[in-house]
Amino acid sequence: MGVKAGEYTVFSRAFKAYNNEIMPGIVNASGNKITVTTHIQRLQLLDVEEVEQSVKFFIDVRLSWTDPTIRWDPALDTQKTSSIKVPEDTVWSPDITIFSAVSKTFPIPSSRRVVRVNSDGGVVKSTAQIILNPCPLNVNKFPFDSQECLFRIGPWAYDNSEVALRPFLAPKLNISDEEYFRGNSEWKIVSIEVEAYADDSYGKGQVYDEVHYTIKLKRAWPHYFWVLILPTFICATLCIFGLFMPSESSGYRFEKVSLGVMTLVSMSMVLETFSATMPKSSTLPLLGIYVLAEELVCACATLVTVTLSLLHERATTRRWMVPKGLAKMLLWHSYDTHIRTRATSIQPMKGGSVLSPHLSRVSSYLRELESDDALAAQWMRIFDRLDIIGMTIFQVINIIINLAILVGRS
Repeated sequence: MGVKAGEYTVFSRAFKAYNNEIMPGIVNASGNKITVTTHIQRLQLLDVEEVEQSVKFFIDVRLSWTDPTIRWDPALDTQKTSSIKVPEDTVWSPDITIFSAVSKTFPIPSSRRVVRVNSDGGVVKSTAQIILNPCPLNVNKFPFDSQECLFRIGPWAYDNSEVALRPFLAPKLNISDEEYFRGNSEWKIVSIEVEAYADDSYGKGQVYDEVHYTIKLKRAWPHYFWVLILPTFICATLCIFGLFMPSESSGYRFEKVSLGVMTLVSMSMVLETFSATMPKSSTLPLLGIYVLAEELVCACATLVTVTLSLLHERATTRRWMVPKGLAKMLLWHSYDTHIRTRATSIQPMKGGSVLSPHLSRVSSYLRELESDDALAAQWMRIFDRLDIIGMTIFQVINIIINLAILVGRS
């Protein structure tokens, strides 16, 4: 490592009798504990594993403390050197680590890392690392959810009678600079809360200082709206229209079970798509409830359509008479009134011709056909209006479900 002449002189003088294996307070026999200040100066979210319930961060933790055994007077140096950079293993360092992390990767090996030492004995150490930290996820409101992940930083062997750990800023860090605090394409860092904590759970009168960083993340939900919620809504809407609209201009009803079944299959595939990426929990996420509700709406609409088709077929083939109450409710236009009385429009032929018996039978047959056509027309009009009523009811339910999920995100 290249150094200036002044830095070399200061290093030779300050570290001449220095022992980096012994805590400075013990060397001086002063009994004073070392106060270490910790600060997160860079944080970047790399990944959130929903299934494993863990988060991966690139984090740069800065530690600063005062080592009373490393001091010099800059006035005695011709170049007025007030600080120098030395290899990390040259000075004593507190064993402060992120012990909530399950794995750590250091992009810069310890042999290449340096610390800054000031003339008053102040030491500043910066450790960049990639960590995997457990983070219990509450996905009840997925994809409109927010998560909180806890990082615990503290000494591994030194209790607070030897090393006192303090946060640099509390209770919140300033994360307005997105260059140093960044989320990823799916998550945004909302805030970082800082809390000093004393852990006395080890017993024997030992208390260990810790600093807790609670990182709040918010999911970017528009992606899921465009690729999951909106297509599901469109699919359900088209399914309802397709089930209750006549397939021919004549107005005759045909079974549309295949359309409903295909819609249910497509929605099941949507449900399977996101359930594979979600942690297994006792409750279904909001998006899962939404897709399941839309499936239920389409299933009920399919069942109603099949029932109406069956009733329509039975009413026309078995010549059921239209109940008066049903006719009054659903047949009210002038055209409806006309088809209700059309069966009596053909009158029996009068006269005593030889052909009268034959003409009477033909006339009776024609009247029967006219009556059947009129009855079929009545039932067709009734079931057309039942279709409109059913389509309106299910579309209203469909819209209410979509409004509910958008309101539920708040």
